[in-house]
Amino acid sequence: MIPEIFPSVDITEDEAKILNAVASTALQRPSELVWIYTKLKSLKPKTLLEIGTGCGATAFAWASLGCEVVTVDRVGNPIQWWEFRPEREKSKRISFILGDSNSSDIANQVKSLHESYDVVLIDGGHDWKTGARDYKNYAPLATKLIGIHDIGGFENRWDRKTGWSWFPAGFWWYAKKSE
Repeated sequence: MIPEIFPSVDITEDEAKILNAVASTALQRPSELVWIYTKLKSLKPKTLLEIGTGCGATAFAWASLGCEVVTVDRVGNPIQWWEFRPEREKSKRISFILGDSNSSDIANQVKSLHESYDVVLIDGGHDWKTGARDYKNYAPLATKLIGIHDIGGFENRWDRKTGWSWFPAGFWWYAKKSE
């Protein structure tokens, strides 16, 4: 699937297999997945922090690049699912922290594993309060790249009655306006 969609992308056959497996599982557009994967591949991160694990598929893709991945989510341990795949040795590079990324205890646990991370990817809670707190807690730990998922397509997600807003798109708009 991936090589057919993106024939000009420089990925190996093994990488294509990994990306296809991830694309069929993760809540991620294949174009986004390929873009961030190739970006990370060029950065060659040694450490990566992912806020919002979901099923663990993207954590597996990042670990396949050879970096150590620390991932945080408040739901179960999705990494166990990858232990049954043929490529399971890559999952040994993934550390899963179960808990609320906004909790100071979880933030301290993340910081106790590494003082900094080459890459920080934020894809946790998508309301403004949660996303802003994740950014405040974890963006300063990044030394090469900060990524925020789901910045597009949700610009009109604001409910005046409840005050709910879509953090990624709103934050991106705010950051671009501040330039």
